[in-house]
Amino acid sequence: MNATEILGRLSASSTPVLELDEFEYINGLVYNCLSTQTIPTGYENEVLTLLKICNLVYNNAANATPIIPDDVYDKLVVLCRRNNLQVPVGAPPKVFEETTIAPKADKEVYERDEKGFLVIAKKVPNKDKMFYFNQLSSNYTIPNTMDFYHPDPNTIDVSNSVKRVREVSHKYDLCGTLDKCKYTLDIDAKGAGDYQDPSVAIFERDFLAKHCAMGIVNPNDIEVICSLKYDGFSIEQSIDGYTIVDAVTRGDTSLDIATDMTPILGGMEYSRAKEAGIIPNDNPFGMKAEYIITYKNLADLNMIMGKNYANPRNAAAGISGRKDAKKWISYMTPVPLETSMDIDRVDELEFLNRYYTKGIDIRYAVIRGNYAEVLYKIKQFVLEAETLRPFMGFAYDGIVVEYRDKNIRKMLGKNGAIPRYAIAIKFEPMKAVSTFVEYKYSVGQDGVITPIAYFLPVEFFGCIHDHATAHSYERFKALSLRAGDKVELTYRNDVMVYITRAPDCAQDPNNHNPIIEFPTVCPSCGKPLYVSDSGSSVYCVNIECKERNIARFTNTLAKLGLKGFSEETVRALGVVRLRDLYNYDHKKMDAILGPNNGPALRQFLVDLQNANLPDYRIIGSIGFTNIAIKTWKTILEQFDFGRLITCIDDDLYYLTSIKGIGITTVETIVKERPYFMDDLKFVFGNFKYHKTEYDVMQKPKVIFTGTRDEDIIEGLTSMGYDVDPDGSYTNSINMLIVPYEGWRSSKVDKAFKFLAKQYKKDHPEVSNVQVNWDNYLLYANYTPYIVTADQARLFIEKGR
Repeated sequence: MNATEILGRLSASSTPVLELDEFEYINGLVYNCLSTQTIPTGYENEVLTLLKICNLVYNNAANATPIIPDDVYDKLVVLCRRNNLQVPVGAPPKVFEETTIAPKADKEVYERDEKGFLVIAKKVPNKDKMFYFNQLSSNYTIPNTMDFYHPDPNTIDVSNSVKRVREVSHKYDLCGTLDKCKYTLDIDAKGAGDYQDPSVAIFERDFLAKHCAMGIVNPNDIEVICSLKYDGFSIEQSIDGYTIVDAVTRGDTSLDIATDMTPILGGMEYSRAKEAGIIPNDNPFGMKAEYIITYKNLADLNMIMGKNYANPRNAAAGISGRKDAKKWISYMTPVPLETSMDIDRVDELEFLNRYYTKGIDIRYAVIRGNYAEVLYKIKQFVLEAETLRPFMGFAYDGIVVEYRDKNIRKMLGKNGAIPRYAIAIKFEPMKAVSTFVEYKYSVGQDGVITPIAYFLPVEFFGCIHDHATAHSYERFKALSLRAGDKVELTYRNDVMVYITRAPDCAQDPNNHNPIIEFPTVCPSCGKPLYVSDSGSSVYCVNIECKERNIARFTNTLAKLGLKGFSEETVRALGVVRLRDLYNYDHKKMDAILGPNNGPALRQFLVDLQNANLPDYRIIGSIGFTNIAIKTWKTILEQFDFGRLITCIDDDLYYLTSIKGIGITTVETIVKERPYFMDDLKFVFGNFKYHKTEYDVMQKPKVIFTGTRDEDIIEGLTSMGYDVDPDGSYTNSINMLIVPYEGWRSSKVDKAFKFLAKQYKKDHPEVSNVQVNWDNYLLYANYTPYIVTADQARLFIEKGR
């Protein structure tokens, strides 16, 4: 095989579909050239012909995805010119009837809906040439009107709602997770330079080829099922006829402990099964379902609940954790994935689609062929599924590949609850290019000024985004943006938008706007701003700054356990002190918050007074600048709460004799104590609190990122853990609690780096260790333990 033969075949063919071996040959040659930065002797014409192939497909099949990525093509062109080779321009005209890969979306067009009104609809061009368009985009059953019916939440009685039980067992072993891989083909990983990385999983090498080499799978006759990997949370249900009898979360599958969801889901009916006459027989079967929230339901929920859930997964987690979750459960859509029945897998999927879906069917395709054919088709399924993401009404973050043959499934079995006959292939983060418009600035409770970059709106999976945080003054300088600059936006983990400058080649050479300068005065109070010693941040030092106090008091209430109290609400009430909130006029509060939320807030305040929280929790929540709760714990072990109120300033300098308490902390207390004195006195005289005693034993440390749960804080504290919900990450942290698997933050990144460092220390023979969410379970014996909030609750229940 050579490039000339490939070019000849494509030029004579009406279908520019590369065979898998041709695809691997081309990409292998490109990889070899770019990795060595040389063109092998005798391969000069081969490389030039390869460029002609790329030009042929690109010029004559305008909607086709390039054979090699644009940036790789550009690098190869530069390498050719460096070697004095005449790079081909253009290609002979040829009209192809099909394209290699499903094209990207076309522009918006107008069409009429079922009522005859004109609406904007996005069209997928050449969709009829996709291999799997129908399997991915079509529901095979007609949605029932009940599937979209949402009863008035106020008509649902939740007065008898009970706290969900967190220590229950699985009945069917259906709620396991999946192994995940980043790449489909070996050549994909080689092209990205990740093939030698032991932490990177590849479908071809680590799944299909592995099982062929083991003699389990016949490489000449392979049958797999590809389906979408829905982005929600897994529930194991018992179904009696058409009714959910009981339900549990995935939980800790290694300990077989889960959270009971029966108080929320119990009694829910599947209308299709009921209409079909499936009769309850008191012999329930098990069903695993992924509970998701469609983009339409997400928008409706945010409007009705007054929330601002960033994505469907956050909304699903938020709703399921509420005591009144039953009010909102109709906005969640269960997609059934498997059952406890011992039947053919395709028959099972068809059975579920026919009777047990509620508006969204399981989208799947059966693929059969030899090794090369199956790999090519799976790659095509991945590409088409990824292409269609913006057009679907729900979130999915990858595909699942599983063997159909029952014997193969039994031979591979499960490792605990993790099936070895199935694996997930994750998508790359979605990207878009937009135009930067301006900066706005927020003021944090510690006075740090955070730049917020605004750009022309972009859409990621139905959600419109027009701004993203630039994080810090340091990053602001690195971005060096001008109004009108092109920016690249990456939708990380389908959760947050990360902004970077687009490449210089994408910038408008006629944009002569000046680089935006950082403000020199606070955008809230107008006082001068100061740059930190490190030069990484800029802050306002005025403790009476209005926006600082709004942010501080919002955080105070959150630290004390009041959920969902936004800065907008604090701003509307016009209070930034605990004492003032307790003395707030009831009628005025109800007028602002509403007849339900006003009394609920007052009840929370009464409960807070009697909660008997540790004194360091309360004082640490009040908001002294950059003094963490754990620092107050250290102080109050040796310096009484009452003394903190009554002593003179000179006595406070005694605190520097306490290990870990520096002069900066003391000077902050001296400076800010008068400002917080009213609240300190109010708490001291009106709250029941637990006095801190000196602890000679060093307790294991726990911090949070992206979540906070008072039950977890209380439970772990009672078990002897040193819990700091707002603590920074250090290498002494024993446990890091996250909202869900896949959560990304600076604390998680630091924890992953430390896990890799520890593993490398014990295994010096491993050259490159990278820990991420796809493989972190391999390092589970090292600290910090990274656990979800749900897993932390299970841990507490078991520990008690």
